[in-house]
Amino acid sequence: MNAADFTRLPVEFSPPGERGGGVFIIIFALFFGGMPTAMMIAEMSKGSYDPTILLSLVFTVAGAALLYLGVHLAFSSARYRIASDAVYCEKKTLAKQTSWTEPLANYRGVLSRSEYHRGGRKRSSYTLYIVELWHEDREKRVPFHSSRSQQGVRELWEAAAKALNVPALEYADGHLVTRAVDDLDKSVQELVREKEIKVEDVSLDHPPAGISASYQDGRYVLLVGVPPMPAQGLWVLAAVPAVFIGVFWMVGFHFGAVLAAAGFGFYGFRVFATKTRIAVGAEDLQIDYILPFGVFQGARIPKQRIEGVNLKHGADNTRSGFRVVIATDRGSHSVFYYTSNAKSIAWLKNAILKMVVS
Repeated sequence: MNAADFTRLPVEFSPPGERGGGVFIIIFALFFGGMPTAMMIAEMSKGSYDPTILLSLVFTVAGAALLYLGVHLAFSSARYRIASDAVYCEKKTLAKQTSWTEPLANYRGVLSRSEYHRGGRKRSSYTLYIVELWHEDREKRVPFHSSRSQQGVRELWEAAAKALNVPALEYADGHLVTRAVDDLDKSVQELVREKEIKVEDVSLDHPPAGISASYQDGRYVLLVGVPPMPAQGLWVLAAVPAVFIGVFWMVGFHFGAVLAAAGFGFYGFRVFATKTRIAVGAEDLQIDYILPFGVFQGARIPKQRIEGVNLKHGADNTRSGFRVVIATDRGSHSVFYYTSNAKSIAWLKNAILKMVVS
């Protein structure tokens, strides 16, 4: 979905995507429900009747439901017009046409959020990065942008908030955070000096399990790994993939067993064999990944570009588990710490923030 252009107001746009998705659903419904239905009718027209043929009705009903949904989406459209004082919307569906007007003052702000979509049998998981004008009433929310890439999302988020002169909203630390328009271009160092952000004082001498902290060559260094687990926990983690792989192999789905083994193996390697190194000096923050066979260099971020160090989890509909996000005007960088201890992940967030502003 292409972003709306906020270089001048009023701005008019139609969020694309639904019609194309509707056409895809129609095609899928015709194959999913149409082919079994045609086969059932052909068999019954020959005079042969087998009660198992009625199982095709399941595909017929499901296909009809999908076809209805696809037609509804394919013939639905929305047109938004945003002025300096109000939002205007016209919506068309197959059955009716509606319109509404809402004062801009009734909107809480421009929200930047993400949605994690878990993959299925034939498609991979992905994350959607979304920017929308946020209203308490879901029907009045206005989508500006939706993409699987986070490139340019923060710029659009800030530009929209500035153009409409409304607060910028994002999920952080488990709740919705409001950021004033005047604070959008400020670094966390400036925000701390102005007391817009409070830094929790944590001791770098006593990091939680799985994290080591040191001071090397004029830089603070955090090495983030996995907290040690009891043997019983490791056995449970090993048993879950073993059951999946064993069941696939026993039923003859050998290819699925191999894929499951590869997937679980890659995930285990990523979690248990990889560590994240965060080094903060006087001018920049460096993120590297320590692997058994070497070091993979990540991002180098000038400290004056860091606009936020926040916690992200379920409130933002992201991947399961906690992560610390270092936000800049060019995107964000995630630091994963695989633990269920909320105090430990909060320590990591506050430690990074403390090092950045020191």
